[in-house]
Amino acid sequence: MSLAVIKITHQRLYALQVMARSSPTDKYNLVKLLKKTGEVVAVTGDGTNDAPALKESDVGLAMGIAGTEVAKEAADIVIMDDNFSSIVKSVLWGRSVFANLRKFLQARFAAEADSSLIATSLTMAFTAAAPESNLPACHFNANAAVISPSPSSIGCSADDASFCC
Repeated sequence: MSLAVIKITHQRLYALQVMARSSPTDKYNLVKLLKKTGEVVAVTGDGTNDAPALKESDVGLAMGIAGTEVAKEAADIVIMDDNFSSIVKSVLWGRSVFANLRKFLQARFAAEADSSLIATSLTMAFTAAAPESNLPACHFNANAAVISPSPSSIGCSADDASFCC
């Protein structure tokens, strides 16, 4: 029986954990229903009939080996080895990249604020000493010396042990 026919309550919806051997319409309707309730929805699929649900979901994952071209086109991510453990590894990788990018930008902005103060004070000192000095070059040198080392080392770190699968 189709999901379109059955009136699903929130309690029954959240009790549902895995949906297998279902029609393409059921998958599509379930994705729409979950998105309507504010959930983030990921769908895996390999066939042409999975394309509507893959397209409608927040994250569509298609199988790279067994999947049809239609499913691959509709999906956001193609799992090249058709192995579900690759999904876990890619999520860990993505979270680590996101965390490292966040740390990098925070360090960059903090260093930028510090370097602006240092560059301003150095510029004032050099201007007082030699008014004809090259101010842009002075500002660039002070900026590069303060900013470069710290954020680049933070941006390359592994976030935690689970990252190295």
